Amino acid sequence: MEPRNILLLYLDTQKYEPIKLITLTGKKSRIRLLIEYIDSNPGFELNQQSLKRYHTHLYRKGLQASTINRNLKEVKQAFRWAFSEGYISYNTILDYRLPKQRLKSINYLSIDQVEVIQSLQLIPRLEQVADLFIFQCYTGLAYVDLMAFDYKLNTLTVMGKVLLKMPRSKSNVEAKVPLLPEAERILAKYDYQLPTISNQKYNKYLKEVGAAAGIRLPLTSHIGRKTAATMYLNCGVSLKAVAQALGHTSTRTTERYYAALQTETLLKEFEKVK
Repeated sequence: MEPRNILLLYLDTQKYEPIKLITLTGKKSRIRLLIEYIDSNPGFELNQQSLKRYHTHLYRKGLQASTINRNLKEVKQAFRWAFSEGYISYNTILDYRLPKQRLKSINYLSIDQVEVIQSLQLIPRLEQVADLFIFQCYTGLAYVDLMAFDYKLNTLTVMGKVLLKMPRSKSNVEAKVPLLPEAERILAKYDYQLPTISNQKYNKYLKEVGAAAGIRLPLTSHIGRKTAATMYLNCGVSLKAVAQALGHTSTRTTERYYAALQTETLLKEFEKVK
């Protein structure tokens, strides 16, 4: 069977897999990108050399290394499926090694910068955006989970403390974190019903909030989540607890934030060594 037809068949089977719509949409995008490449390169054969050329093609299109890796992983998964189903007799790209990714530096705000944003006097639309961002900084919620947050459904009281508890839309891993006073203050301000906004407008208005606060780093919703992770670690919260708060599938993901530990925090950690 031709590689193009295998990809279309693989894509069709994914509709019936127990995956989220956002995951399926990503798979479609990645597979269709390869189909477009095959259509524009007559005589395409499935081997490591063609996959290397496709890798170069994605790089020249300006895709980031992480995006390229996701595309290549999807391709390998598709043909691994084809091999297991008997559509191909030998998976020639099974041993293709994905390029190693350079870890990006983590952009986050200090507690002082968060407090500057909290103290701003803003027009209503920017005030709501700033409040949503501060809520992210104290809960670690990603944008999609922030918009889906329902106080009645996603909190419970344990030992007199309100706990935020909801599955992450991206991984379905449950995030669990105490609702800190600043986060609860924002909820109370909006009668426990957070305002909603599109992702595009949210990130656009965040740039204005950052400029008003004198923060040179362009603010995004991702920075709010990363700020929460670094703040938790710098306040002495354990790696395992931070991973659970953020809904990470593994503490390996959370370990990246260790690079952002403040000097004072590091010194306190080494005080344990006697």
